[in-house]
Amino acid sequence: MDNNNFPGKSQDFIEDAPFEFEEIQPEINTGKKDSIISVRNLSKSYGSKKVLDGVSFDLERGHIIGLLGPNGSGKTSLIKIFTGLINDYSGDVFIDGHRPGVITKAKVAYLPEKTYLASYMTVDDSINYIADFYDDFDKKKAMSMVDVFQLPHKQKVKTMSKGQQEKIQLLLVMCRNAEIYILDEPMGGVDPAARDFILQAILQNRPEGSTILMSTHLIHDIEPVLDSIIMIGHGSLLKQDTTANLTAKGQTINEIFKEVFRNDWEF
Repeated sequence: MDNNNFPGKSQDFIEDAPFEFEEIQPEINTGKKDSIISVRNLSKSYGSKKVLDGVSFDLERGHIIGLLGPNGSGKTSLIKIFTGLINDYSGDVFIDGHRPGVITKAKVAYLPEKTYLASYMTVDDSINYIADFYDDFDKKKAMSMVDVFQLPHKQKVKTMSKGQQEKIQLLLVMCRNAEIYILDEPMGGVDPAARDFILQAILQNRPEGSTILMSTHLIHDIEPVLDSIIMIGHGSLLKQDTTANLTAKGQTINEIFKEVFRNDWEF
């Protein structure tokens, strides 16, 4: 491939694009032995508004984890800290024993809520672009999935429907052989049939033993596949447990969510 056909860092890619470059930081082993993400006394503010206030928790390796909370509860800020897109916070975050940076971005596949694809690129261009960034990207698999997803190889992103854009972005993320997949509202804005398709694509293309952290408002849709959940609100950790423990008394995760946040919709 002629790399001159693609920019080093296109202005058309928004700040959420998961391939910024930073200084490599030294390895630090911390957290519980079976945890893939460890958070200690994490705080983040925007001016006078504190969205995370001394939060501490561990996320278990190999789990599919639901990150749940109303709008403004700090979910996206937390995700951007995990992916190295936000660095001005206090406290400690460790991704498989490393602080967020170049090393962790090689381990983490990130699907942002907003579109990060360059509008002028075709589907095949986008695959080639991402393949240049990540050694663990399976280009052959990606090209095959284009056909499975019924996407036009030569169509430009700017002319694609929202559902098609969702599919190509998901394809680019799930064709990496990553240790952690962080997905921010992967089914947002698409119809119920498309949601089921996207969820199945995530499950079928997840490498064995990998961890998935999924932020979503569509709790009912993803509840059957979740191993555990974490709920945050008002800057605090409100609930964390396995779905088996939480639903043992007959409540669904969706019902528990409504109970926890019944009087807390204003943030």
